[in-house]
Amino acid sequence: MKSNKKLEISKLTAFAISAYAIIAIASDIFANKMLNIGGLSLAGGILLIPFSFTIRDLIHKLVGFESVKKIVWATAIVNLAVAALMILLDAMPSVIEGQNEAWHALMGASWRVIIASFLAQLISDLSNTYVYERIYQKFGKKHIWLRTIISNLPATLLDSAVFSYVAFLGVLPEDVILWSVISSFVVKYVISIIATPMAYLNEKASNE
Repeated sequence: MKSNKKLEISKLTAFAISAYAIIAIASDIFANKMLNIGGLSLAGGILLIPFSFTIRDLIHKLVGFESVKKIVWATAIVNLAVAALMILLDAMPSVIEGQNEAWHALMGASWRVIIASFLAQLISDLSNTYVYERIYQKFGKKHIWLRTIISNLPATLLDSAVFSYVAFLGVLPEDVILWSVISSFVVKYVISIIATPMAYLNEKASNE
């Protein structure tokens, strides 16, 4: 019975880590499309990033503070490597006429945007990790929803601010960047609240 419980937790851990890595990489790819949401111009990755915070909270609950920090670092490095490979692919010639231009228009990204994405993900996820751990130390295994909602607050703000300022400072007017930070933060945080029930996925497995 005990071994079955460990196997169940192990499967959930593997699924959560895979989902976290996939979402982190996909959010940077989705960022190549700008969306119009309620009159706001927002990068497509905004739809996925809040879910990565909640899934990261789930991983934290499953594997602990030290292990989840390593997972955050590893995912950020893999994300950077994928972005570098995309730039390399963008620079390589195609045998199909017009495909280079189409690929560059859709998937091309500057190193500044890539570095901005890398730093935003790393800083926001580490912030999420530290805040989640502090709340866990204070409240223990109670109030899962509180850990998730509070830890996601600074994480979503940092993700929006770091990306916008690193990617666009000196390129766009500062008031435009500030409005981008505020609007993207609000949308991300609302989505993260909607995603909060995901934090309860392993409640049965861990007997919390």
